[in-house]
Amino acid sequence: MRWDHGLEFAAAAVEQAALALGIDVDPATPYAPHEKGKVERLHRTITDGFVAGLPGWTDGPRDQRGQLEAPNAPLPLTELVSGFDTWVRRYNSERPHRSLGNCTPLQRWTSDPTPLRSVSPEDARRLLTARRWARVRRDGVHQGGLGYIAVELTELVGDDVELAFAPHDQRAVDVYWRGAWLCTAHPHDALSASEQQRILAERRAYASELRRRQRRARRRAQSLLAPATSERPAPAEVTRLPAGARASRERGTRREEALRAAARTDLLLPGAGTPNPRR
Repeated sequence: MRWDHGLEFAAAAVEQAALALGIDVDPATPYAPHEKGKVERLHRTITDGFVAGLPGWTDGPRDQRGQLEAPNAPLPLTELVSGFDTWVRRYNSERPHRSLGNCTPLQRWTSDPTPLRSVSPEDARRLLTARRWARVRRDGVHQGGLGYIAVELTELVGDDVELAFAPHDQRAVDVYWRGAWLCTAHPHDALSASEQQRILAERRAYASELRRRQRRARRRAQSLLAPATSERPAPAEVTRLPAGARASRERGTRREEALRAAARTDLLLPGAGTPNPRR
């Protein structure tokens, strides 16, 4: 996709949407209309074939005072859109092009076997939204002076999430967490009574779960840290052996005592092995 440096194309959302759809972006060099000749030629065709017939056209006929002769101006927007739609359909179906082998654009389009990849309106809206980071609070996330809430935000209080929103559409914001879509949050005033009750019930359930986790963590900490901080000495650890192992250990102890009693320690003294003259 090639475009000039108009502000409507220079927006980061347009480039991100193109990249997400697998479209290569190649902006034209500033002040180089020859790099986008097909677009410039299309603009001239639209001007000569459609705009020139609109009431109030700048190069249209003028009276003796130099004023534009536009009895039907200004043209309502609905008539402008309807008229341009009719012109585009006639241009695509009735005007052959030499560069297309004397086929009309519609004939060339329908003969192309390349499959089309459709984009759902929801995905298209997310691709063309503005993005910013926000901190989840107890009452949800804030954007444009409004608070937005959803059940999925209950357990994320204190975490940072990414908001995707249309700057002039305050009906909802999409929330992304850790790079993935999490939920769609709505303003507090837009929630129904049942939705508000559901969010309150989820908050109470989550608060109860947190209290249970705290009690379990406190008991586990007391069992691990109490012996080290208590004034009483910790009880000695006792290892209980099976009956067979205990009997084998007792036999080994008796054998060691018998060998110790039968050992001759006098062999280790000087002059061992010679008769004692005093005896």
